[in-house]
Amino acid sequence: MIINNKADLNALRGTDAYAEALRRILGATTMWVNDAGPGEPPAWRQQSVGDALAQFDLTTEELLAECEAAGVVPQAPPQPVAPAAGSPSAETVAAPLIPLSRRQFYQALAMSGYITEAEALAAMAGVIPAPLNTAIDALTDPQEQFTARMLLAGAAEFRRDHPLVSIIGAAHGQSAAQIDGLFASAAML
Repeated sequence: MIINNKADLNALRGTDAYAEALRRILGATTMWVNDAGPGEPPAWRQQSVGDALAQFDLTTEELLAECEAAGVVPQAPPQPVAPAAGSPSAETVAAPLIPLSRRQFYQALAMSGYITEAEALAAMAGVIPAPLNTAIDALTDPQEQFTARMLLAGAAEFRRDHPLVSIIGAAHGQSAAQIDGLFASAAML
């Protein structure tokens, strides 16, 4: 299913594919923003990422209304994760990290210099970038290698809390804080 503009989306209206298209657009073009101040309870709202919805001629509010009418329930806002006892930030609660769309993930890797722009574009078609293949090859369990390849070649979203993210990041010398930073900056793309 290729949806490049509002005409493509409208062509699906009334079909089973319409709700799935809305779900994908919602996941790829919006992010959760916490409007609460320090020490206040979270006040989450969904916000469009840049001008991502412009190609669909929709506002965030219109997209959310379309989703509601089609029975598409937005993913719940992220929940904070408490740091491990004894860690430097154990007194505070870590900022939640939302899942990244496939585009956000590979674009962030290219922008950070981890992969090339050409590799990022090829990854959108399911081609695993060479640096990630190297990390997968270093895994000793064949089932874990297969799982990693399936994830990197076909996932619609990438979650920071997936165990393979830390394993592959560590294989390339990335600390947990660096991986968190990549996910946080990618969420803004």
